[in-house]
Amino acid sequence: MANMSARMGKLLSRPRLAAVTATKSTPHSCHNGVGGVPRHLLRMVEFRAQQRNFALSSSSRVLRARAQPEELESVPASTNNASSNNKQSNRIETEIDRALYRIDFEHRKFGRLADFELDQIIRMMRDHKMCSSTQALMVLRFCGSACADNSKAVRRKRMEEVVSVLKSITTFDISHFNAILKVHLENDAKVDVTKFLGEIEAYGIQPNRVTYNHLIGIYCKEGNIVGASTVLEQMKSEGLSINITVFHSLLYGNVFNKDPASTQETLKIMENSGLVPNVETYFKMLIAAANAKDWPKVQEFLQELENRDNQLDAGDYFSLMIALNENGLKDEAASLVDKVPKRGGYFQEMRNAVPQIVFSGNPELAYSIYMNFCQNRETPDHRSGVFFSRALAETDFDPERAAEMVIKLYDDGATVQLGSFLYKCLELNKIEHVEALKRAIDARPEDKRKGMFGLNLAALIARTTEHDLASASRIMKLCEGLGMFVNYHDISDMLIRQHHDPDLLPAITATKIHNDVPQLPFGIVYNQMVRHLLREANPRDIKNCQMFILNVNYPLFPGSFRKSLQTCVTKRKDIDLLIDVIALVNFRSKPQIKDIENLYQILVELASQESTQDLASSILGEVVKHKLGIPRSIYDQLRATATVDLATQKEFEEMLAEALNDFENKDDIWTDEAKQQFIESRKKLVQKVIAENKLVMPTSGNYRPGRFTVPEGVKDMRKIQQNLSGRDQMDFRLQRNLIEKLIENGQNEEAMKEHLSTVEHKPDFQYMPGIGDKIVQALLDAGKVSEAEDYIQRNADRVYLDTILSVVAKFLELGEPEKANSLLANPDFKKQANGKEHKFGRLAGVCQTKEDESTLEYIIEAVKNNFGVRSAYFMSGAVIENLLNKNDVSGAMEYFEMCVKKYRLAGGRYSLMTRLVQDENVEGLQKVIELSIRVMGEERTLYDVTGIFLKHDRRAQALKMLQTPGLTYNEKAINSMIEHFLSLGRLDCLEDLVLMSRSVFGCDREHMYHQWVTAEAKNPAKIEEIWMEMQDEGHAPGKDLKTLIAKALKSGGRPLPFSTEDLNMEEKPAAPQATKQDNKKSAKPEEGKSAKPEEETSAKTQEEKSAKPQEEKSAKRQEEKSANADEKAKSQKQGSGKVEKLNSLIDENKTSEAVDFIIKKKQYHKGLLRKLIRIMVANKEWANLKKLEEKTPRGKWIGLRLDAVVRDEKYLNDGNLFYETIKEADITNKHKAKLNSSTTKNIFLKNPELLEKFEDLASREGNLAAN
Repeated sequence: MANMSARMGKLLSRPRLAAVTATKSTPHSCHNGVGGVPRHLLRMVEFRAQQRNFALSSSSRVLRARAQPEELESVPASTNNASSNNKQSNRIETEIDRALYRIDFEHRKFGRLADFELDQIIRMMRDHKMCSSTQALMVLRFCGSACADNSKAVRRKRMEEVVSVLKSITTFDISHFNAILKVHLENDAKVDVTKFLGEIEAYGIQPNRVTYNHLIGIYCKEGNIVGASTVLEQMKSEGLSINITVFHSLLYGNVFNKDPASTQETLKIMENSGLVPNVETYFKMLIAAANAKDWPKVQEFLQELENRDNQLDAGDYFSLMIALNENGLKDEAASLVDKVPKRGGYFQEMRNAVPQIVFSGNPELAYSIYMNFCQNRETPDHRSGVFFSRALAETDFDPERAAEMVIKLYDDGATVQLGSFLYKCLELNKIEHVEALKRAIDARPEDKRKGMFGLNLAALIARTTEHDLASASRIMKLCEGLGMFVNYHDISDMLIRQHHDPDLLPAITATKIHNDVPQLPFGIVYNQMVRHLLREANPRDIKNCQMFILNVNYPLFPGSFRKSLQTCVTKRKDIDLLIDVIALVNFRSKPQIKDIENLYQILVELASQESTQDLASSILGEVVKHKLGIPRSIYDQLRATATVDLATQKEFEEMLAEALNDFENKDDIWTDEAKQQFIESRKKLVQKVIAENKLVMPTSGNYRPGRFTVPEGVKDMRKIQQNLSGRDQMDFRLQRNLIEKLIENGQNEEAMKEHLSTVEHKPDFQYMPGIGDKIVQALLDAGKVSEAEDYIQRNADRVYLDTILSVVAKFLELGEPEKANSLLANPDFKKQANGKEHKFGRLAGVCQTKEDESTLEYIIEAVKNNFGVRSAYFMSGAVIENLLNKNDVSGAMEYFEMCVKKYRLAGGRYSLMTRLVQDENVEGLQKVIELSIRVMGEERTLYDVTGIFLKHDRRAQALKMLQTPGLTYNEKAINSMIEHFLSLGRLDCLEDLVLMSRSVFGCDREHMYHQWVTAEAKNPAKIEEIWMEMQDEGHAPGKDLKTLIAKALKSGGRPLPFSTEDLNMEEKPAAPQATKQDNKKSAKPEEGKSAKPEEETSAKTQEEKSAKPQEEKSAKRQEEKSANADEKAKSQKQGSGKVEKLNSLIDENKTSEAVDFIIKKKQYHKGLLRKLIRIMVANKEWANLKKLEEKTPRGKWIGLRLDAVVRDEKYLNDGNLFYETIKEADITNKHKAKLNSSTTKNIFLKNPELLEKFEDLASREGNLAAN
């Protein structure tokens, strides 16, 4: 290692290389406290902490928001402080993991990530000094080209800061240093190689093959072939292999040095090594020629690519344009625009490249590319162009021309990007650009100028002030200086939502916001805080709000929160809250009569509705009791709006009159002393409510629906049924179980009677399809086909698809296709086929068995017309499979062609193409591929052919398929290939697929490597090779993948190349609990004292006396423990059987039976519940879903997050519903956008047409939910 560093040092003394001193990042400065917090607020903090028994410092937001004032030192620490700190650490680590997973998904899907989300993660790591080895690796990798919306200079600066932060809080291994080198290559950063190797040596780490590969790349980037050769010699001395990456770097260096002879020699050596130059090889040489400002060489390589029948994809062309722009060849870059292939994935490639083209110094070219794309759209999208405008605002491009561009986009319909441009200018304090834009807008006619500056400043401030409230003040000053309207109420509400910690007193948050943003009057912040606390209408926040308004002496303005207040009063019946607000509105100022009337409108509206009249009467009683009074206008309205029954009550009239009198004499009633006494008494009342325990509701001796466990036996069920029927009640869990039990006992007539009784009691009762299936099968076995048909026709919405197809197949067997067609034509059966289309293949087998081609075509047409193309697809596929099994390949091809042309069905294409590859029938294969593309599309067909080529060792052909320009990642197709290879034990095919798919746009490399590592887990040598491949590619594995690698290496006895502190390597056994006797034995005398001899003797004697009884107790405990273990094992075995049965019901699509089984057996298995819900949502079985939700204990349903599962599945099955929900979501309800990342990914895969719409929506500044 030292020798290597010395040799590098000699190379660096050459004039070609310049050492770069790394910039030290400035230490992070924390907030210096809230400042100006009144002492009475700090005393409130202490009181609150004592009441709730928690340590204030446990909240991360509190730590960020303020320092610890001296007045708080007296707050008693919680006895569970250590436990609290552990929970806090776990929570923060979980937050970081989730955030990293989110941006990792974005990167894998779109080839980029949101830079502000990455910055949030980095700040969280720095502030809490918390980062695992795996998290550090991911963050490092994200600091490169993944930040497509950042310039290279910004990325380099971020990288310097990140490395400094991460080194201070985690330990690096060689993979981290390799990731740093990879990012430096992407960011064109200068690297002091000697210094870098010295750092590695200081860590006691040895460079590996990937380190040397990257060092060669860094040297060749500068044209330093001598330095690269030195590294090659070192690799040779260490016996390390040289892969294609090294050759690409050497080719880059030779082209950059304009050395054609060395370039050709390197290409020849590469080919002799069995490495054929491919598109990536030429791409590297093209970039080198561009950086060498050698345009003729660029043209030469492009021509060679064309001659070799290879083509760059859109991303390659855009990267070449960026390199040309960076080296002053702007006209040459523009000449390549027409060559860019606009195929699948073009938008994402263009979206990622446009900002970099702007940063490369050619905004005009970026503008031209983007405008050309917009012109090809059928309809303009008002959300588009945001990424271009943001990048434009970050450059020093001419302000007047920049304003002209964004206004042109605005006129073309891209209205949101104007605000985005202004947002970014305000954020960066680029006053010249803002003023130029305002001048351009002012020059427009009045009718075209209106509303252009209508920006959502609250959204901008929310985006830019998450950790810096002071920037809100700066932005507000800028906007006010430009004459823009600034809504203080919206901004206050936004800042409170973003910065208020529910575990922190609201007074602290309100004071801090007011101090840091002095433009916001405290009164507005104060009232918006009240609104915020009342918004959710939960008891905790309501009481918190009462304490807030009672303790903080400031005027209340009911108009800010009246609706929220009314919701709390109506929903929670919380009269005390309303009484407090009424009193304080009157006490703390001389409010306008309209404010008081607005507040009392709550009472008027409650009194006008019959359902809330009792509540209104109670409120009025409290108003009279406390002599708060009501104004004359409210008195009149109450008399006019109350119902006759209520208004005629003498008591009500008297209360109204007394309340009116109190209001008119309130100045005499409410002296300052009386007001203070009232407030103190209300504080005590709230504290009492907070301290009270929840009441336990009494139970009755009778059975109540949903409140008992359904027994197993029919006799016991009948007993409960009679108990309920005596009170005209019915428990539908009981009914379902009873009917199922009667069917099991063969008592079909009794079961049907119970069913009819249940339906009569509840018309929408859902019959169990499993029972119906048994009845229909019995009828078919008895030859009663007509009766079976009649049954399923009458119960169309309560039968399985298998049941329907059984009757159809029976008609076909009997030679009655017309009856089969009539049955298939029932529109109520269509929903049964959702997700089960493959089952129609059985009908093809029946027709082929009878060798009746006319009936086959007749039934395929019927299935297509009634159940859709996919169902007919599986029928046609079954036909082709049968023909191939008979070795009738020509017949299969003819039938496939007929299906494509006549029905647009491509079923059986995979089997047919496989057979043609096996037979080496190139002409036939090409024909089937072309036919398949007509129906399935080019992407899916390419993946199918790739899998077939890999399976039959045609690797060169497979690679060519995957390098098709415009090919994007299709997870479903990839997973299908992987599963097929694994089922065949073809791990070589899996390896080829993983390595060859690197160039596929949006490829989920984490998933690919995870599959590969899982498959090779028992081969540690291969795992080491996979780990090197990851580093060479620059992929940062997630925690799960890294754990998998570590376990595989450990089990194989191989050294671990990275830290495993943050990995879950094994389950730690629970520490044995010490007995009281053990504790007594281990007790030590106090410091400075020793045990007296008498005490030692006494203890020894006592121990001897108690030894025998203790042994007996120990033996008894052991027997009890053994018995408990046996009982537990027996219980687990029984539980396992129930789980297996439930899983079997779900796999057979017997959803109704599965639901009933769950309710009856109380089998709330998380995975199986979610699996069942997905099937029911896909089949739109809303009744079964509703039943499951109603009968599942609410605590279980919420605890298992089944509401989220239902929501996610609805979105998955209806992409437009998902889009519209996100579109409508904003900062006030962005929780609607918080989906599981895999769900979001599946939605995009199922609805690829939504990608572009979501991209634009996600770029919209005002739509924080989408961001």
